[in-house]
Amino acid sequence: MAIYYMTYSYASYCNASAVSNWDCYWCTQNITSPLTVTTIFHDFASNTYGYVGYNDNEIIISFRGTQFESILNWISDLESARSVPYKNVPNARIGEGYYSDYQSVAANVLIAVKLIVSKYNYLPVTVVGHSLGAALSVLCALDLVEQFIVPAYQISVWNYGQPRVGNVEFANYYENLIPNTWRTINRHDIIPHLPPMILGFYHIPTEVWYPENFYDYVICDSSGEDPSCSYSVEIPSVMDHLWYLGYNERWGDPYNC
Repeated sequence: MAIYYMTYSYASYCNASAVSNWDCYWCTQNITSPLTVTTIFHDFASNTYGYVGYNDNEIIISFRGTQFESILNWISDLESARSVPYKNVPNARIGEGYYSDYQSVAANVLIAVKLIVSKYNYLPVTVVGHSLGAALSVLCALDLVEQFIVPAYQISVWNYGQPRVGNVEFANYYENLIPNTWRTINRHDIIPHLPPMILGFYHIPTEVWYPENFYDYVICDSSGEDPSCSYSVEIPSVMDHLWYLGYNERWGDPYNC
């Protein structure tokens, strides 16, 4: 399942027409099931982008991550990330940039999901994303439950290379509402180490760490910051952020992905 949802995540890097037709580079790797894509959302000011679609098995919401040419700048931003209060949850805080980016597309995403759910309310919902898109997948899943659009038991999150989204109070609140979360990390990927814990950020569970290769993994403890998993890495890597499960996100570059 990890490869399956990774491909849906990578597809969000592709251009809108190819995703809409489901003939993009990552759409045609014979790993995903074809989707009927109902909505492409794109806020040009924040460059937040992704899609909503469905098939016979589920509804998929996918958020695009940070594009390669921006990764180094984004890392610098994450090293000094600011946090803001999260709604009315006592003491919960999240990254200001994540909140702003998600809010820029939230209305379109929620409308798109409502329309599908109104016809196919028996379908489970899976929210996916890589990099920045992984952080946005967390906020989207929460929003769907908080807005009573989808019940919590019907939502899963599969994401890849997720940065820390909020503080420990936010992580606890999230875990109580969205327990079916699989936060996949490749080897020494640098992004999950940011923003640093010294700034008050803390990971949500459950981490799935691939420490050495693309097929052997560890399901980490429920703390979100298992000291025996990726938190133990001393020298993080930018390149490991691009490789997940044997697939490099940049393979899609020649195909407008």
